[in-house]
Amino acid sequence: MHINLPPLIAALVLPVVLMAQQCPTIEVQKLPQVDSTLHNISCVDGTLYLVSGNMLQTATTRYGTVVAVEGDTSYWTYSPYINYVTRGGIGGNVYFTVAGRHNQSKLYCIEPRPGKKPKVSRIRLGGLDIHHPTFTADGKIMVFAAEKSNGYGGSDLWYSIHSDDGKWSKPHNLGPKINNYAHQTKPCLWGNYLIFATSDTANGSNQLTSTLLIETSYDTSNNPIIHIGENKCYSLPYPFNAESNDFEIAVDTINDRIYIVSDRNGSSCLCVYENQIPITVLSGIVTNSSGIPITGTNIELYNGENLVCRTSSDNDGYYQFILTQNQNYTLWVSKNDHFGNTVNLHTFRNDHQHIIPTIEQNIELDQLNLNNTFYIDELFGPDADIELSENGIYKLQRIVRFLYENPHIAMEATLHSAITNNTQFNFMLTQKRIESLLAYLHQQIPNNTISIENGCNTADGGIQEAYNSQLVVRIYDKYK
Repeated sequence: MHINLPPLIAALVLPVVLMAQQCPTIEVQKLPQVDSTLHNISCVDGTLYLVSGNMLQTATTRYGTVVAVEGDTSYWTYSPYINYVTRGGIGGNVYFTVAGRHNQSKLYCIEPRPGKKPKVSRIRLGGLDIHHPTFTADGKIMVFAAEKSNGYGGSDLWYSIHSDDGKWSKPHNLGPKINNYAHQTKPCLWGNYLIFATSDTANGSNQLTSTLLIETSYDTSNNPIIHIGENKCYSLPYPFNAESNDFEIAVDTINDRIYIVSDRNGSSCLCVYENQIPITVLSGIVTNSSGIPITGTNIELYNGENLVCRTSSDNDGYYQFILTQNQNYTLWVSKNDHFGNTVNLHTFRNDHQHIIPTIEQNIELDQLNLNNTFYIDELFGPDADIELSENGIYKLQRIVRFLYENPHIAMEATLHSAITNNTQFNFMLTQKRIESLLAYLHQQIPNNTISIENGCNTADGGIQEAYNSQLVVRIYDKYK
């Protein structure tokens, strides 16, 4: 079974390794406090539902601002016991939970029947009290919070799969990568990503956390294999979890809003991020040439010549930056025993993107081996140009930056040019190019020892005529 899901708010699932104080400033509208018991927010068909004063209520919004709150005391005749409502499942039905004693919670489904009163059915899942259910876009997977004595801590997150016979499967615990000794509550699914609250009673903190919940791989016969709950969890990036405790989240995709319950006012309050948040999340994995993640790489983000942020990759090689939209950036990645790498990128605003657009930029670093030879081709313009091309300067960046950061390392090189079969012409052209190359390198890294020889001693300049130029480089420790 292959589960097809819509575009995702991938920005909400990335590791936080960013210096938040250098991020773009996002205005968060703090809506009037409804009640200190505010919880269980959800968005159904563009309407915001919440529980306050032990009553399910609907919030009337105008331009993202809550202008009125009405207690819905006649809600399907079950109120005032209804404490959460959502839409999901295969048929897109309405589901709601009814509160009971001792934190009990019963789940019901409303199925419309043409010409008849809607059918209300109790959903039972292994005797668990089901809290805050949420569904994948295709309705095939339901995730919910529940407590059980053989769980990983207090409240754990569980999932159930909708079978072909119309029933929900036996519940499965989402496992130790998502659940731990703390409380995992208030799940919210969007696409393949799960957002939930992690409450650590030991230190009193509450953070919104997320993970890539669902991944699909394929066996040797190209049959899909669904993986659920096998990825690492991360706290949501800034501007979430920015000031105080964030307790839960609801996404209104119809009106492009994100609501969170927070204590940023000193007590429980409702905050909203209106419209599309004007940021882009850049993230990726730093690996070596064998695809193995590299930990602790130095990663710098530049806007023009200005350093915007600096971070390092985590134990899995992940990194993340929060960027302003419609800007040009340069990413520089380095580590002492590897050659650095540089990437140019632009953050654009696409009106068809979801609330937070993302850029995934994986970066590969080559292992550094002193005294070994490597090659850099096509540094100059076409034909007999003696000035470095823009692409040539780009190719030199990793060696320039490495030598700049390591002044004890020296470089010796040989430049070959093969424009014609005339050895004398190739030799003179190469000499002019060496002068241009040395002028650039000495301007960028004046404190390093650099020597470049002319390699045009044969008719083909030492390389095939297909190469306009080739720089053969060796770097070494000048003190050894």
